[in-house]
Amino acid sequence: MSSVEASRGPGRPREAGHDERILDAVIGLIERDQKVTVSAVVAASGVSRAALYRRWPSLPELVAAALDKGRATIEIDTSGDIKEAIVSMMFGDPVAVRGSTYSDRRFRARMALVMQNPELQRAYWT
Repeated sequence: MSSVEASRGPGRPREAGHDERILDAVIGLIERDQKVTVSAVVAASGVSRAALYRRWPSLPELVAAALDKGRATIEIDTSGDIKEAIVSMMFGDPVAVRGSTYSDRRFRARMALVMQNPELQRAYWT
């Protein structure tokens, strides 16, 4: 038995691929400017409500996870001038900052959604 299996709680094993299907469904809804609801995610992903809630305890946490999917990890070189490094990161190559698979449209949607919803702000920044 692997350490993952040993640390897993009771119940059936999780279906492989459900996380990706759920996150892709949320991203698809956001990119089509559709309202992200549990019912819409269940319909778009083909995954049950129970499976969705086993993975994410709330819709804001799910949306936050989906908005981060494919985003590059930001690393700032602090060995030199920190202000210069931050300015370079913020105003340099946007693809390098976001990641090659993270579209400008998703970045803008992320900002708009987070600014509109205080609960999503808390989930996203945690």
